[in-house]
Amino acid sequence: HTGGSCTDPSEISPVPGGEHGLIAAMGPFVVLVCVGYRPLRNVRRLTHTQAGARHHAQRIWVCLCVGVLAGLVWTVPASGQQDSVVRATAQPEAAPGPFDGRFVRSVQILIAGPNEADFHPADPAMEQLVRNQIRTGRGSREYDQRIAAEDIERLNRLGRFAGVEQLIAEFDDGTIEVTFRLREQPIIADVQVEGNRRISASKLAKAIDFLAGTPVDQFELDRAARAIEDLYREEGFYLASVHVNLDELHDTGVVLFEIREGLRIKITAIRFDGNVSFRRSELKRQIKTRTANIFVTGPLDDDQIRADARSLARFYKDHGYLDARVDSRVQTSPDNREAIVTFYIEEGPLYTLRRVVAHHSDAGPEGPVLTGEQIVGLAEMKPGDTYSVRKVEDAVERVRQAYGQMGYTDVRVEREEVRDPLEPLVDLRLEIFQGKRYRTGLVRITGNSTTKQSEIRKFVQVRPDRPLDTTAVDRSRRIIASSRLFDMQSSPPRTSILRPDPREPNYRDLLVEVTETNTGTLGFGASVNSDAGLIGNFSFTQRNFDITDTPDSIGDLLSGKSFRGGGQTFRVQAQPGTQFATYSASLIDNSINDSDIGGSISLIFRQSQFSEFDEDRRGFNAALSRRFGQRWRGSVDLRWQAIDISNLDPDSTTDAFMSEGPNQISGIGFGLRRTTIPPEDRFRPGRGSVVNLTAEQIGLLGGDFTFTKLDAEHTVFLTLSEDYLGRRTVLRLKTRAAYIPQGQSETPVFERYYLGGRTMRGLDFRTVGPRGVANDSGLPSSDPIGGTWLFFWGAEIQQPLYADNISVAFFVDTGTVRRRFGFDQYRVTAGSGLRLYIPQLSPAPLAFDFGFPVIKEPTDENRLFTFNVDIPF
Repeated sequence: HTGGSCTDPSEISPVPGGEHGLIAAMGPFVVLVCVGYRPLRNVRRLTHTQAGARHHAQRIWVCLCVGVLAGLVWTVPASGQQDSVVRATAQPEAAPGPFDGRFVRSVQILIAGPNEADFHPADPAMEQLVRNQIRTGRGSREYDQRIAAEDIERLNRLGRFAGVEQLIAEFDDGTIEVTFRLREQPIIADVQVEGNRRISASKLAKAIDFLAGTPVDQFELDRAARAIEDLYREEGFYLASVHVNLDELHDTGVVLFEIREGLRIKITAIRFDGNVSFRRSELKRQIKTRTANIFVTGPLDDDQIRADARSLARFYKDHGYLDARVDSRVQTSPDNREAIVTFYIEEGPLYTLRRVVAHHSDAGPEGPVLTGEQIVGLAEMKPGDTYSVRKVEDAVERVRQAYGQMGYTDVRVEREEVRDPLEPLVDLRLEIFQGKRYRTGLVRITGNSTTKQSEIRKFVQVRPDRPLDTTAVDRSRRIIASSRLFDMQSSPPRTSILRPDPREPNYRDLLVEVTETNTGTLGFGASVNSDAGLIGNFSFTQRNFDITDTPDSIGDLLSGKSFRGGGQTFRVQAQPGTQFATYSASLIDNSINDSDIGGSISLIFRQSQFSEFDEDRRGFNAALSRRFGQRWRGSVDLRWQAIDISNLDPDSTTDAFMSEGPNQISGIGFGLRRTTIPPEDRFRPGRGSVVNLTAEQIGLLGGDFTFTKLDAEHTVFLTLSEDYLGRRTVLRLKTRAAYIPQGQSETPVFERYYLGGRTMRGLDFRTVGPRGVANDSGLPSSDPIGGTWLFFWGAEIQQPLYADNISVAFFVDTGTVRRRFGFDQYRVTAGSGLRLYIPQLSPAPLAFDFGFPVIKEPTDENRLFTFNVDIPF
């Protein structure tokens, strides 16, 4: 303290050592300085009288004696506090170096190669690199040992030098010269592997991402070795080890990974010990570790086993066993070829929810938006139910979404579990920090260099000056992603709620960030299914077409800069096949002029070879549709087609001969569609439903036939269960009824209804329905002629087998096709199959089904195996 005498203890800054740490740590010298410094300075000033000098001298010696005595007395108890806990409040500063403060005359940079003994001046590029890392010699040019140490640390972090040292030369005038001597890391001449017999060198090379000609980095060498070991463990070589031959690296510059593969260890059994409440089959579905079989190698992976133990513990907690503990043990065979994995489970008591309490911590001047009873009602779990951690998390998310829908974007919901000390009962307390309610400000869109802003705004589910619905913001991001107009790999679409502007504190803007991608695809491929046979596919699709963006030059047209950005879909497709061939061109716009009205037009030519006749169909279809909210869509459809029926056998049915030759059909249809399936789940839905209602009047605009077609279809998806890994067991229920009131006499065979094949598995394609009369003999024929009344009801359960890629399906198909309304001649089939999900081939799973008739008619034809793409609706 330099401003006066140390009479106030509070003015002394604390240091380690307890209450008397200052005196105990610094000793009598500190006391001498604190007590005696000010009087000594006063002695030099106050010399006007001898008496005054003597008086002050006496004060000085008194202060010195008291200070020394106090230091000695205070030091003893402080040093004797051996059992006290000392808290460090600061790190002591490093002692100053012997050259600190000296003027740095110059800084030299010397370099030596990996195998060179002598150092030499660095080349300009290397010298510049080094000088960019050091601060010694800059600014005031006074040497600082601390700064020099930081310089050496920065140079070492470059990873280019095997050694860094600093030398200081002192001159007679007191100045110094600082020299940095750096020895370069060896340069990698080549990268090689040795001892690999089970995994090819090309596959191992993918785990090594450093190249020849780069400096050696020990950290990267170790990381690559561990990556190679991980590859071996994935293949079942649990004991594989990888080492880098440092002698070879030093002598030749070759990075040689020496691999000791060991024996492949496969898991032959997975056991559970201590499970009382759940069967082994239930627990096995919660883990990813698998035993070896013809499809799975069953590798032993410690990381996966630990993750599985955590999954099992979470599974138990989700089912009320909050104290559950899970451990694992691996037991290998004497020859290290097989292993048994055992999960040891301690279940503990089953907990029950006693009560749910909701409390608002900051309701604000408006008060709570939701009452405690409303918040409790949002929770799926009710008092008396088994306590489930997953259901608690769902309840917290539901409450957060409820507030978010009303514009409370900053709402926080915290949960607290209060357990009864005597009984397995839990009270759930929800603490709600409501925050402030905001309205939507501006919707800003960035990253769209090609796509029109108006097209992106169609996907955004919030509108300016309305409550800022956070659930709608999340839904907007998913809809934008599912549009497939933007990059989904490196930079998927993002939606962010910005901070409020101080000038408009009640509004918050929404930022939508997208990255353009190539939306045009040229496709070549082939497909096969049990109904249509082998089909080739040649197509060009532009998902971001704009018919109004005409090219300004031939260059714009060839470069693809024109006819883009409008969000329309333009497709030209050719699908030649063994039984069916289709050639078409179509244009679809779901929002004409940024409105709720959409439209489409298509030209089509299709050739079909049925067992009864050949059919050529050509024409066009056009439609106008309108959205009603997010779920409903109405449409008006127009079609005109020319159908030619040919290649009839003499014994074909009379109904087929009545439709022989060229025919013309025109029709106007009205449709209403409602869907609650999220757009991102449209190919593999787990919840929601789809309702389609259509009515079409044929012959209203001319043609050879006049009749009415009515069709109603309902499909619902229900998630029966979902495990901790997110795999869902889904039930699909489908019902369809279609009717032509005018009957068969007014309806040609090519417009009637048929079932069979993939529409009723277990029975042959188009064979479910009435049979006709042979034209040449007048006797009953085995050829189907279709019906004017169709009813179908089916149920299917899909259960995942392996991740999300393989599922097993069990189904029941029922229905009938008749000449008139009724439920006679009702068929029932059942069976099972596999679903393979391969994103590179199809966004929908591939279906392989085995069906068996349970109830059928004598004229029905069986089909055991059906395969196709499983379009959900």
